[in-house]
Amino acid sequence: MIVQFAAHEWAHLDLGSDGSPRGEARSLSRLASLARFSFRWYVTGSAIAGALVMAGGYALFRQPSVAGLDWRYPWFCLAVLASIRFAVSPLFSLLEGCGQLSSVYAYRLWDGTQAIVVTCLAVFFGAKLWTPSLVALSSIVTASIFLSKWHGRFFLALIRARVDERFSWHQEVLPLQWRIAVSWACGYFLFQLFTPVVFRYHGPAEAGRLGLTLSLTGLVSSLSSAWIVTKVPTFGRLVARRDWAELDRLAWRAGIGALTVAVLGGLAAVLGIVFLPFVDRTLASRLLDPLTAALFVGPVILQQVTFVQAAYLRAFKREPLLILSVVGATLVGGSTWFLGSHFGARAMAAGYLAISAVILLPVSTWIFIRLRSEWQHAG
Repeated sequence: MIVQFAAHEWAHLDLGSDGSPRGEARSLSRLASLARFSFRWYVTGSAIAGALVMAGGYALFRQPSVAGLDWRYPWFCLAVLASIRFAVSPLFSLLEGCGQLSSVYAYRLWDGTQAIVVTCLAVFFGAKLWTPSLVALSSIVTASIFLSKWHGRFFLALIRARVDERFSWHQEVLPLQWRIAVSWACGYFLFQLFTPVVFRYHGPAEAGRLGLTLSLTGLVSSLSSAWIVTKVPTFGRLVARRDWAELDRLAWRAGIGALTVAVLGGLAAVLGIVFLPFVDRTLASRLLDPLTAALFVGPVILQQVTFVQAAYLRAFKREPLLILSVVGATLVGGSTWFLGSHFGARAMAAGYLAISAVILLPVSTWIFIRLRSEWQHAG
């Protein structure tokens, strides 16, 4: 949400030679208001969440020592550090919305790499339960250096900026936020439902094979959707500028790129499962058969079209796919339970693919075509 709204204001701003934002006074005022409100909200939310996590952990780990290990202090330390890390997360979203994608993604690459290094060193030197806290601390230090050294002037300018026109969270953000939250929850519910159904009706072994296979398809989806996610800030700026030709061109390129990666990645995953028994039969036995895996790959490919359509329409700061998301979650949820309980993972995957291809994608495309034309003309 912060990315989308910041992108609309950044359409009328740019970076000066000293790294501070410059441009229209109204957009700068609204961007500063958005930054301040977001940071205050996240600080408050992180403090509340941290307190709840500490209290929940204390209730869960009532015994001061389990197998000679004291859980309490590492848990409290991790809760505090995780809260701090959460509190600064809107600053990165703000940078993304303001077009600083290269530096933000470079930071995330570095942060992920250092997390692996710190984890290995902590385990090697016997940090035990303090390992997650050390990783979180290193991430906070890196984030602080990144934000202050590379973008310090940017945030300092927003702190000092005069706010004549305030950003209304309740009137502008909340109506869109809850709709996107419900749509996201529907997708999350669907993905998390598959394994429990198979576990309940077909046992832990089959559920384990399904879970590992879904991890592969999830990786394909993440790699594919990166082509779209990285374009979201630009979509917002182009809508704010009413540059419909460039918006259409960029959305088309993002969709083609995501589809290409999904098809090639899905094909690689299925072929890997086909040939894995010739390399390691034990590992191959922990995955579903190639046909079932291919049926799960199908929706991943089709969803790339829906993803780019949703990103395009949400760039107008609206969410027209809420009802479709709820209907889709109901249909897929029902088919998952019925087909999965009676016929197993393959039938469940086939039902998921059929609903995606026959209902969700066509309806989403119809909504996209109709609203794209309508909103562009209204703009």
